[in-house]
Amino acid sequence: MYPPPEPTHIDHSLVPAPPEPEPSPGLRLSMSLLWLLFGLPASALLFLGIPGLFARIGVDRLEHAEVPIEVWSELEPWIALAVLMAVVNARSAFAHRRQLPSDEQRQFRRRAWFVLGGINFVAWRGLLALELVPRTELNPLLHYFALSGLMVWGSASLAWISGRALSFVFAPVERYAMRTPALRGGLVTAGPLSLVAVVAVTGTALELDADELGDDLRVLVADNFEDEWSVGEDGPEVIRGALGPGSTGTSAGSNRPPPPDPPDDWFSRCIEILYRGPPQPPLYQRGVTLAQSYTFIDAESAAADAALSVCTRQKPPRELSSYYTKVVINEARDQYRKQRRFGQCRVPSHEHIGLPPGEAPEDCLLDKLCQLSTERPQDYEVLVLELTGHDDREIARHLGIKRDAAKKRRQRAERRMREYALECIE
Repeated sequence: MYPPPEPTHIDHSLVPAPPEPEPSPGLRLSMSLLWLLFGLPASALLFLGIPGLFARIGVDRLEHAEVPIEVWSELEPWIALAVLMAVVNARSAFAHRRQLPSDEQRQFRRRAWFVLGGINFVAWRGLLALELVPRTELNPLLHYFALSGLMVWGSASLAWISGRALSFVFAPVERYAMRTPALRGGLVTAGPLSLVAVVAVTGTALELDADELGDDLRVLVADNFEDEWSVGEDGPEVIRGALGPGSTGTSAGSNRPPPPDPPDDWFSRCIEILYRGPPQPPLYQRGVTLAQSYTFIDAESAAADAALSVCTRQKPPRELSSYYTKVVINEARDQYRKQRRFGQCRVPSHEHIGLPPGEAPEDCLLDKLCQLSTERPQDYEVLVLELTGHDDREIARHLGIKRDAAKKRRQRAERRMREYALECIE
């Protein structure tokens, strides 16, 4: 009899690991926004702050050696350096999505990079030592280029290191999110909503129309959310992850959205719904009524342009009614701004009001109002709304801003009007 065969041992280290799932488009966008809002500012403290400190020390030493360098007070080089280092940091922060080079290639690149940095440092120190030699005077541009090269090398090194630190955080989060629909749903909305919050806070601090910017960015959140719904078989799980642990939902196969219509079918069905319904009255008529709250515009044209914009999208929105309403509001605002830019203020003639020229304060005040309509159209608009009996709430709704912002604009317009009145009386 033959001896029994020996058991075969398989070296599992030689078996290739299954490929990691690629991040979905919605997750990619959200992670990019989180890097832009939080990762990049934190990294900038390193790749701009530390080299800037060393550059300041280098400039002090050059000034001690009586070398005139004034270019560091200019802003353009700093802006160019910040943009370049932001690109380096972004490439490093998402390096885990690309195929990394081999160990030999990385060692070669690292060695070459440190050699380049050493050459920059030796060149800068050597030029500074030559400058301290009696009866030696070098061109200041040599010092500038040497110190600039050393600063760029240091900034790039810190930008790459800080980006790799972010990559060590982003990589496991993305891998775990692709396996956990609830986490992916939370991340899909976290990035765009963070952008909405930052814009809203910044707009309030700068007295901008933060509500209008927030509406536009909320559309970005909706689009990103729709993109994530269409990826994979776990759309409802992603929905629950985005809404939070207390949200309700159905199983993955019980409430699947219908497949998207072909472009031609969707366009025809969209036009039919908007212009004929259901519901009744049709959404187009509601859009016309909504656009009529903005003066100086063609409400029907705004509603029709919004309908065309909605129906020519590549894929249908999740809720046609709310999305069409947002597009109508944005279209009406755009048309209103354009019409307001070209609006004119006309002063009635002296013959019409029956007063000789230059003898009535009303003439001077009307001239000032026309001047205000050109120089400060927002103040002029608020002033006209107030004079026609609109309160702060109505002014805020008309301009699409908060009530406190409308109140500040009204007070500013009244203050400017009082100044004009005093000038005309004097």
